Amino acid sequence: MAATKSTEIKELLEIIKHKIDILDVSRTDQSASIYLMRDQLSVMNSKFDEMGKTLNDPATGLAAINKQLNDPSTGLKRLNERIDAIWEQTTDLTEDMAETQDISNSHTKALRQIMADTQNSRDNTKKLDKRLNLIEEKSGIKIPPEFQLADVS
Repeated sequence: MAATKSTEIKELLEIIKHKIDILDVSRTDQSASIYLMRDQLSVMNSKFDEMGKTLNDPATGLAAINKQLNDPSTGLKRLNERIDAIWEQTTDLTEDMAETQDISNSHTKALRQIMADTQNSRDNTKKLDKRLNLIEEKSGIKIPPEFQLADVS
Protein backbone atom coordinates (compact mmCIF):
# COMPACT_ATOMS: atom_id res chain seq x y z
CA MET A 1 0.00 0.00 0.00
CA ALA A 2 2.87 2.32 0.78
CA ALA A 3 4.31 1.51 -2.63
CA THR A 4 1.09 2.39 -4.38
CA LYS A 5 0.81 5.59 -2.41
CA SER A 6 4.35 6.48 -3.26
CA THR A 7 3.64 5.72 -6.95
CA GLU A 8 0.53 7.90 -6.84
CA ILE A 9 2.51 10.71 -5.25
CA LYS A 10 5.26 10.30 -7.90
CA GLU A 11 2.65 10.46 -10.67
CA LEU A 12 1.07 13.55 -9.11
CA LEU A 13 4.51 15.12 -8.77
CA GLU A 14 5.23 14.35 -12.47
CA ILE A 15 1.92 16.00 -13.46
CA ILE A 16 2.69 19.01 -11.27
CA LYS A 17 6.24 19.23 -12.71
CA HIS A 18 4.84 19.04 -16.24
CA LYS A 19 2.32 21.83 -15.49
CA ILE A 20 5.05 23.96 -13.91
CA ASP A 21 7.23 23.45 -17.01
CA ILE A 22 4.30 24.55 -19.21
CA LEU A 23 3.74 27.60 -17.01
CA ASP A 24 7.47 28.36 -17.15
CA VAL A 25 7.44 28.22 -20.97
CA SER A 26 4.32 30.39 -21.03
CA ARG A 27 5.92 32.87 -18.62
CA THR A 28 9.04 32.98 -20.79
CA ASP A 29 6.92 33.69 -23.89
CA GLN A 30 5.03 36.38 -22.03
CA SER A 31 8.28 37.94 -20.82
CA ALA A 32 9.56 38.05 -24.39
CA SER A 33 6.30 39.63 -25.56
CA ILE A 34 6.43 42.20 -22.78
CA TYR A 35 10.04 43.00 -23.70
CA LEU A 36 9.05 43.53 -27.37
CA MET A 37 6.09 45.67 -26.34
CA ARG A 38 8.32 47.81 -24.12
CA ASP A 39 10.79 48.20 -26.96
CA GLN A 40 8.02 49.25 -29.36
CA LEU A 41 6.61 51.61 -26.75
CA SER A 42 10.03 53.21 -26.40
CA VAL A 43 10.28 53.70 -30.17
CA MET A 44 6.78 55.19 -30.28
CA ASN A 45 7.57 57.53 -27.39
CA SER A 46 10.69 58.79 -29.15
CA LYS A 47 8.63 59.37 -32.34
CA PHE A 48 6.00 61.27 -30.35
CA ASP A 49 8.75 63.35 -28.76
CA GLU A 50 10.07 64.22 -32.23
CA MET A 51 6.56 65.13 -33.37
CA GLY A 52 6.11 67.28 -30.27
CA LYS A 53 9.37 69.11 -31.01
CA THR A 54 8.27 69.65 -34.62
CA LEU A 55 4.87 70.97 -33.55
CA ASN A 56 6.44 73.28 -30.98
CA ASP A 57 9.21 74.55 -33.27
CA PRO A 58 8.81 78.36 -33.49
CA ALA A 59 9.79 78.45 -37.16
CA THR A 60 7.66 75.59 -38.51
CA GLY A 61 5.35 74.46 -35.70
CA LEU A 62 1.70 75.10 -35.04
CA ALA A 63 2.35 78.60 -33.73
CA ALA A 64 4.13 79.51 -36.97
CA ILE A 65 1.29 78.04 -39.03
CA ASN A 66 -1.29 79.93 -36.96
CA LYS A 67 0.74 83.11 -37.40
CA GLN A 68 0.73 82.63 -41.18
CA LEU A 69 -3.01 81.92 -41.20
CA ASN A 70 -3.73 85.00 -39.08
CA ASP A 71 -1.34 87.33 -40.92
CA PRO A 72 -3.44 90.33 -42.03
CA SER A 73 -1.71 90.64 -45.41
CA THR A 74 -1.60 86.98 -46.46
CA GLY A 75 -3.68 84.97 -43.99
CA LEU A 76 -7.15 83.53 -44.16
CA LYS A 77 -8.76 86.87 -43.35
CA ARG A 78 -7.06 88.48 -46.34
CA LEU A 79 -8.04 85.57 -48.57
CA ASN A 80 -11.65 85.83 -47.40
CA GLU A 81 -11.60 89.57 -48.10
CA ARG A 82 -10.29 88.92 -51.60
CA ILE A 83 -12.91 86.22 -52.19
CA ASP A 84 -15.62 88.63 -50.99
CA ALA A 85 -14.33 91.33 -53.36
CA ILE A 86 -14.28 88.88 -56.28
CA TRP A 87 -17.79 87.72 -55.37
CA GLU A 88 -19.00 91.33 -55.32
CA GLN A 89 -17.43 91.96 -58.73
CA THR A 90 -19.01 88.77 -60.06
CA THR A 91 -22.42 89.90 -58.79
CA ASP A 92 -21.96 93.33 -60.39
CA LEU A 93 -20.85 91.76 -63.67
CA THR A 94 -23.83 89.40 -63.62
CA GLU A 95 -26.17 92.37 -63.20
CA ASP A 96 -24.34 94.24 -65.97
CA MET A 97 -24.61 91.19 -68.23
CA ALA A 98 -28.36 91.00 -67.59
CA GLU A 99 -28.71 94.67 -68.56
CA THR A 100 -26.50 94.11 -71.61
CA GLN A 101 -28.62 91.11 -72.60
CA ASP A 102 -31.79 93.20 -72.33
CA ILE A 103 -30.24 95.94 -74.49
CA SER A 104 -28.98 93.35 -76.98
CA ASN A 105 -32.45 91.79 -77.22
CA SER A 106 -33.96 95.24 -77.77
CA HIS A 107 -31.41 96.03 -80.49
CA THR A 108 -31.95 92.66 -82.15
CA LYS A 109 -35.69 93.28 -82.26
CA ALA A 110 -35.10 96.76 -83.74
CA LEU A 111 -32.67 95.38 -86.35
CA ARG A 112 -35.19 92.73 -87.40
CA GLN A 113 -37.79 95.46 -87.86
CA ILE A 114 -35.29 97.56 -89.85
CA MET A 115 -34.49 94.52 -92.04
CA ALA A 116 -38.19 93.97 -92.68
CA ASP A 117 -38.70 97.68 -93.45
CA THR A 118 -35.64 97.67 -95.73
CA GLN A 119 -36.99 94.67 -97.65
CA ASN A 120 -40.35 96.41 -98.00
CA SER A 121 -38.57 99.57 -99.24
CA ARG A 122 -36.62 97.52 -101.83
CA ASP A 123 -39.81 95.86 -103.00
CA ASN A 124 -41.57 99.25 -103.23
CA THR A 125 -38.56 100.80 -105.00
CA LYS A 126 -38.60 98.00 -107.61
CA LYS A 127 -42.31 98.52 -108.13
CA LEU A 128 -41.85 102.31 -108.49
CA ASP A 129 -38.93 101.78 -110.89
CA LYS A 130 -41.10 99.51 -113.08
CA ARG A 131 -43.93 102.03 -113.04
CA LEU A 132 -41.59 104.92 -113.82
CA ASN A 133 -39.92 102.99 -116.66
CA LEU A 134 -43.32 102.14 -118.08
CA ILE A 135 -44.45 105.80 -117.89
CA GLU A 136 -41.17 107.02 -119.41
CA GLU A 137 -41.44 104.52 -122.29
CA LYS A 138 -45.06 105.40 -123.03
CA SER A 139 -44.39 109.15 -122.89
CA GLY A 140 -41.13 108.88 -124.82
CA ILE A 141 -39.03 110.58 -122.17
CA LYS A 142 -35.31 110.04 -122.43
CA ILE A 143 -33.60 110.22 -119.02
CA PRO A 144 -30.12 111.76 -118.91
CA PRO A 145 -27.52 109.39 -117.39
CA GLU A 146 -27.02 111.54 -114.30
CA PHE A 147 -30.71 111.05 -113.37
CA GLN A 148 -30.93 107.31 -113.96
CA LEU A 149 -31.54 105.13 -110.88
CA ALA A 150 -29.02 102.58 -109.76
CA ASP A 151 -29.98 98.92 -110.08
CA VAL A 152 -31.69 97.77 -106.84
CA SER A 153 -31.73 94.03 -107.43
